[in-house]
Amino acid sequence: MKTAINLSSINLSAIKWTKWIAAAALALAAAAFFIPPALNAPRTEGEMTLPALTAPARVIRDQNGTPYIFGEHFHDVIKAQGFVTAQDRLFQMHLTRLLVRGRLSEFFGEKTRDLDISHRVLGFYRAAKTHARLLGARDRKILEAYADGVNAYIQSPETSRPLEFALAGMAPHPWTIEDSLAVMYYMSWGSSADIKSEITSLALLDAVGYEKFMTLFPVHTHPDDDSPPVRAMDNGKTPVEALDAWKDPALRRLASGGLDSLALGSNNWAMSPEKTPGGKPVLCNDPHLDTRMLPTQLYPAGLFGPGFRAAGVTVPGIPCLLIGRNGRVAVGVTNSFADAQDLFIETLDPKNPDHYLEGEASIPFEIVEETLKIKDPESPSGFREKNLVIRLTRRGPVVSGALKGLNAQKVVSMRWAPMETMGPAIGLDYLLLSRSVEDVKKKLAQNAMVHLNYVFADTNGHIAWRTTGKLPVRRRGNGTVPLHVTDGSDNWAGWVPEGKKPGSRDPAQGWVGTANQKPASKDYPGYYSSWLAPRHRYQRMTELLNAPGKASLKDHWGFMQDALNVMARDLSPIFARALIRRPETREMGKILSEWNFVDDMASPAPSIFHETYRRLTRLVFEDDFGKELTDFFLGKNYFWQERLEMMIKSGESPWFDDISTPETTETLPDMIQKAGALARADLSARMGPHPRKWRWGDIHRIEFLNPIRRSGWGKGVLGGGSHPMSGSGNTLARAYFPFDRPGNVVRNSAGLRMLADLSDDEKVWAVIPGGVSGRTFSPHFKDQIPAYMSGETRYWWLSEKKVRENAESELVLRPGLAAGK
Repeated sequence: MKTAINLSSINLSAIKWTKWIAAAALALAAAAFFIPPALNAPRTEGEMTLPALTAPARVIRDQNGTPYIFGEHFHDVIKAQGFVTAQDRLFQMHLTRLLVRGRLSEFFGEKTRDLDISHRVLGFYRAAKTHARLLGARDRKILEAYADGVNAYIQSPETSRPLEFALAGMAPHPWTIEDSLAVMYYMSWGSSADIKSEITSLALLDAVGYEKFMTLFPVHTHPDDDSPPVRAMDNGKTPVEALDAWKDPALRRLASGGLDSLALGSNNWAMSPEKTPGGKPVLCNDPHLDTRMLPTQLYPAGLFGPGFRAAGVTVPGIPCLLIGRNGRVAVGVTNSFADAQDLFIETLDPKNPDHYLEGEASIPFEIVEETLKIKDPESPSGFREKNLVIRLTRRGPVVSGALKGLNAQKVVSMRWAPMETMGPAIGLDYLLLSRSVEDVKKKLAQNAMVHLNYVFADTNGHIAWRTTGKLPVRRRGNGTVPLHVTDGSDNWAGWVPEGKKPGSRDPAQGWVGTANQKPASKDYPGYYSSWLAPRHRYQRMTELLNAPGKASLKDHWGFMQDALNVMARDLSPIFARALIRRPETREMGKILSEWNFVDDMASPAPSIFHETYRRLTRLVFEDDFGKELTDFFLGKNYFWQERLEMMIKSGESPWFDDISTPETTETLPDMIQKAGALARADLSARMGPHPRKWRWGDIHRIEFLNPIRRSGWGKGVLGGGSHPMSGSGNTLARAYFPFDRPGNVVRNSAGLRMLADLSDDEKVWAVIPGGVSGRTFSPHFKDQIPAYMSGETRYWWLSEKKVRENAESELVLRPGLAAGK
C-alpha cells in the first residue's frame, strides 16, 4: 500500500551525497550521544494555531507517540491529521512527492535520472492532475482539508522544520490534492503488477521459443480451487523483431521492484464469531513492505469525530485510514496483483516516425513534453536540463525505446486500467464512517484505481473478502504476453462487473483470508493474473485457521509470526535424500532429514535449505538462459516458483539436464548434489566449516537504516541496527530476500502487525517496525523495533477513556488566521 514511500525505492544507496551532507551525517552520528531528542522534535504540548479550523481540536499522544486526534467536525479532524502527519513525517512526504513526480534528480543528480524518467512516462502525477478535475465534492473536500493541515504546518511560525531538510539541502513546498492522488496512483501501480510477468514472458520467448516457454509459464495453485492452470495466449505470436524487447533498459526498469515499493504483499484474515473466544469477529493483517528504511511506510493515528472513532494506519500523504478499525468494523488489506496492465507491440510508420500504424491507418502520437532538471555541480546554475518527449498512443504511453527489427521499427506501449476509470468518488472515508460489511463493500466499489484484497468484519458478526479495482474484459488473449497491434480495434471490450470480482461473505468454513495467492473463485469470468504469490503462505494459513477449536488472540498474534515453511516441507526431504549420498554434503542432508521445516533463526537447516534451493534454481536455468537472463529471471520468483516446485516434486524435467555437458544427461539428484556442494562452499566461507553451526539468523538478518546515513560509520547509531530474523519469503512470518542477489539480507517483512478483536471496544493490538516519528533523534523514531523483533504486542486505543489513561502529552490546535494574515 506498498510513503513516504519506502525510501529504498529511491535507491539512495546508489546516490553519492555531496561531501557536506556526508560530513553532516557523520557529525550527527557522533553527536547522537550528546544531542537531546528535543533538537528535532515537534511540539506536542500546549497550544498552536491551525488556520480555518471551525472549532479547537486536540491531539493526545500515547507512550508510543501515536497521535489521537479529537475534533468537533469531520473536516477539522482531517485537517488536524494533515498537520500532525507533517509534524512527524514531513521529510518522508517530501521525498515521496519527489519520487512520484519524477523530480529526485533535482537533488540527487544523474543516479536517479532513469527512475525519474520512468515515473514521468508512466504519468502518476499526470493522472493525478486529470483526476483532480473529476473529483466530486465529498472526496475533494477531504483531500483539501488534509492538504490545508499539511500546509498550515509548513507555513506556521510556531512549528519546527525537521532537521533532515537542512541536512539534505531541501525545503518543503505546499502540499496539494494532486500530490495525494499521485501517491495513490503510485500505490496502484504496485497493486497491478502483471506487467512484470509480460516482460518476463517476452524474455523467455526470445531465449527458448514458444513451446519451451510454455513449460515455464506460471502455475498458481490454490488449496480450494482445482481448476486447470492458465495458459499464455499470444494471439498469432509476438513479432520476432520484438522478442528481445526485454533487453530495452526502459522496459527492464518497469519489471524491476524499484518502481513499486508501496506494493503490498501481506496476509490478512477474519474469523467468524463462532470461531473466536469473544463471540465477535477477529481480524488480523500484516502488510509486507520493504521495511529496511526508517521511518516505516505506514503512519498510525487515532481519529475521533462526530459519530466515529477509529484507529489504524495510512500512507503519509493520504488522508483518513487505510487499515484498522472503528467502533463497528475492521479492515485489513493485501495486494491482489490483478492484471490491469497490458503491453502492446506498436509499429512505427516508416514514412513518418511521429506516427504509428493501426493496420493501414497512420495515427500521430500525442506528445507530452517535460523538462527534467538534473543536479550538476559543474553547471553555473547547479543544474542541467534534459528535454523529455513522452509519446502517447491510444492505448497509453510508449514505455520502450525503438526496437529495430527485421523489416520495421517497433515500440512497446502500456495500457493501465486506472488511467481510464477515473471517477468522482474514491471512497477515502470508508474506514471512518462504515458501520457494516455492506457499507465497506459499497465504499470500496467507488475506488477503481487500486487492486487490493480487502478483508473486513463488523460487530454484527459478519465477515467478508472483496477485491477492488477495475479489470478489463479482453477480446483477444488474456494479457499474459504483449499483444501485437494490427488494426484499430479496441482489445478491451469493457470491465468485469463488480458482482463478478473475486470475494465471499460469511463462508461455511468460518473465515476469510488472503496471502496474495490465486483467488479461489471458480465463477470468475476469465483470467485474473499470472503474477501471484505461490500457494505456501495461504496453505499454511488454511492449516492454522481450519484447526479444530477456538484459537486465542495470542494464537492469532502468533500466526502472523509463524515460520513453518510449507515449500520446505515438500522439497526438503527430496534434497536430504540426494545430499546424504555424497560425502561432502552428507552432514547437510542429515540436518535436513532431522528438520521440522520451521525457518527458525537458531537452526542451521534453513541456511542449508535456502542456499541449496537458490543454487539449484540457478543451475537448472543458467545453462539455457545465460547469466544475464538468469539474473533477470531469478528476480521474478512469483513467475517461476510454483512451476519449479512441480518439476522437483515430479522428479523429472528436461530442464534438469545441463546442456553445456552434452556427453552427460543430468538428473534431479545430480543437480541437487551440485547445488549442495556450491551451498556448502558459500556457507563455509560465511560461517565456518561446521554445518551444525550455520544458524539461519547469522545470515538472514534485517537492518533498519536511516536515509541520511545508510552505510559506513554511524549508520548503526542513526539507524535501528541489524537483527537476526526467523521466517523467509514462503512463511506467514514474511522475511523475504531477493533470489537474484547474493546474501540473505531481508528486504520485505511486515510493515505492521495488527489484530482487531471486535469484542474489545477499547483497543487494537498493533506494532510497526521503527516508530511513529520520521525525525532522527526523536524517542519515537525507532522505539518499536524491540517489540517488533521479539513479537511483543503494543496497542492503539479506541476509546477516549483509554486514550486519556495512556496519555503522554496533549496539544490543543485552535482556529486562527494563517501566517502573515
